[in-house]
Formats: sequence, structure tokens, C-alpha cells
Amino acid sequence: MKKAAIILLVLVAALSCTGMWLMYGWYEARLAEPERAAFVIADKGTMRLKVYDADGGCIADFPMACGRNYGNKRAPGDNRTPEGVFRISDIQNSSGWTHDFNDGKGEVAGAYGGWFLRLETGPHKGIGIHGTHAPESLGRRATEGCIRLANSDIDSLRRLAYCGLNVIILPSRQDILTDSTAADSVKLGEAQ
Repeated sequence: MKKAAIILLVLVAALSCTGMWLMYGWYEARLAEPERAAFVIADKGTMRLKVYDADGGCIADFPMACGRNYGNKRAPGDNRTPEGVFRISDIQNSSGWTHDFNDGKGEVAGAYGGWFLRLETGPHKGIGIHGTHAPESLGRRATEGCIRLANSDIDSLRRLAYCGLNVIILPSRQDILTDSTAADSVKLGEAQ
């Protein structure tokens, strides 16, 4: 009887130590994981995309390109980047995708880099954050409406991002002036 109690006590102690060891392993693995983003801000004024953690600290900062036309996106094909708060709805491997930019060069391989982070942008379909075949376009208005990063930067962003992550796209001063002028001309047309 005494021997059984000692064996039982040893088993309980061994299981407790094993459980603590497993929990410590889990905790260490969490500490070793790369930081995850809490939100992203893409600023069309500074042409920078910044990733922030839950404490509001900037954990990544990348040059970007956005829609070649000023103002908030209004219609398909207007070459504007939408402004507002959006969420990543899907993360797709785009390494095999091609795109025809209607510049006479035909389909371009690697047009989207390795990843396409699709955004929920309401009525505007096909808008996302992706890599590029033209890194010289970064820092400029050069896209059909998406946000474009260097391929190494989209790889880094992919490691920090997840579906549901909020992406805030801010307008530049010129975007605001363009939208204000467009709204004024609509009001004038309605008044006549």
C-alpha cells in the first residue's frame, strides 16, 4: 500500500513537471514568433506604408506606389486608390500571376510580386497591396488603384499580416483638393 502511494506521488509529480515543461515550451515559441501587426497605414501624401503593433509602435516602414490619378476611388478603371479603413480579406500567392498594363508590352510576368493582400473595399473590386515588377515606380503615382511595394517588402508585410487586419489609406493634400473640386462642380451642375 505504501509502495503504491509512493508510485502515485512520483507519477503526479512527473506529470506536473511535464505539463510545466510543455507550457514553458509553448510560451518560448510565442516569444520567438515575429511581431504581428495591429494595423497598417498607407499614406498617399508621404508614399509610405507603415505597420504598427498593438502598442502603436511602428514595426515596419516601406516606400509604396499608389493610383496614378488623384482623389478617392469612384469607379472601375479610374486609376485611383480608395481612401478609408479597409480589412485584408485574403492573402494570395501571386508569384505566377501576369498583368497587361495596356502599354503595348503585353502580359508582364511577376507583375504582382510574390503576394497579393486583397482588401475589402466595398464596391471596388480587385484592390490590394502587392509586390511589383517595376521597383522604380515606388514613391510615385503609378498604379491602377492598388498599393504597390518592393517584392522584398511585400514578403516582409506578408509575415506580419493576416486576414482581418485593418488597413487605413490616407489621402494626400492633392487628393483632398481634387475631391473637393469634383464635389463643387457636381453641386454647381445640380444648381443650374
